[in-house]
Amino acid sequence: MFALAGRLVRVGIPSAARLFACSVIFVACAPAEPTELGVATDRCERTEGCRESGECVSRAGACVVARDSDCFRSVQCQLWGKCSARGGRCVPGSDADCEASEFCRVGGLCHAHPEGCVIENDDDCRRAQGCVEQGFCEASEEEGVFRCRARDDSDCASSAGCRKFGTCTLCDGACEQVCK
Repeated sequence: MFALAGRLVRVGIPSAARLFACSVIFVACAPAEPTELGVATDRCERTEGCRESGECVSRAGACVVARDSDCFRSVQCQLWGKCSARGGRCVPGSDADCEASEFCRVGGLCHAHPEGCVIENDDDCRRAQGCVEQGFCEASEEEGVFRCRARDDSDCASSAGCRKFGTCTLCDGACEQVCK
């Protein structure tokens, strides 16, 4: 292909065709850059590190986090709300990043914190799937970290786990069939 007035033109036979970017007057042609064609150019973009944690840009021979868009496409964003590039890592950039994550929906981790999404209050737990299914409806602080736990037998009794599996009794913050 040759570029003429902003267009690419294919040259050669199909099996050996090469893509070329040319000046408007066809005097000088050079192989077209993959970025001109909308093709992934960085080897890092095809790695598991890119898919999992946004390490999609090659710098000094290593794959690193450099762009919000790479974080946004990553598994860390989908699961943990780590959708913004900051300091070479994917981190939650706002509560909105966390609120859109799987772990907000399931476990109440809905607020942005520099290290990740966290639970801040009972409302986070009450709207999470863990409350509906397992009775984990109250935010409880343990060693400076909030976790969703069952508050009393009523949390357990109203859970799907009670109806399906008989886990209706509160035992040390979890719903069980019988306390051990």
